[in-house]
Amino acid sequence: MCIKRKIISSLGVSVLVFNVSLSTPIFANEYETNLEIQNEARYTHIDKASSKLSISGGVATLTASMTANPGVSKTLITSRLQKKVNGSWETVQAWTETSSTTSCRLNKTISVSKGNSYRIFSTVKAYKGTDSESIAVYSNIVNY
Repeated sequence: MCIKRKIISSLGVSVLVFNVSLSTPIFANEYETNLEIQNEARYTHIDKASSKLSISGGVATLTASMTANPGVSKTLITSRLQKKVNGSWETVQAWTETSSTTSCRLNKTISVSKGNSYRIFSTVKAYKGTDSESIAVYSNIVNY
């Protein structure tokens, strides 16, 4: 009787462990699928957007780009070089670039001073008919 209980108990634990190990990947896959769907639904007109900053020899080079989905008639990028001052980000200079296609790119250079932290804050916008969509994109922070 005692051996029978141990076998049943061991079998129960094995079944439980097996079920738990099977359920984890299923939930993870469902989550990933839902996350992909949410990302697709979040941006209707904008496909990709990026903002990058590099500094060398006192010259900051900024690049911002975007691509929009088919049917978009106009794209726009506004980028701001920002410097951290007393814990807050202040705009040093801003630029805007527009395009009548589904892609837009902004490239600029500007002199910067040492001993500061810099970043690029870009707003990209896509127009489709009377509808528009915009998102904010931040670059990496560069300490120079």
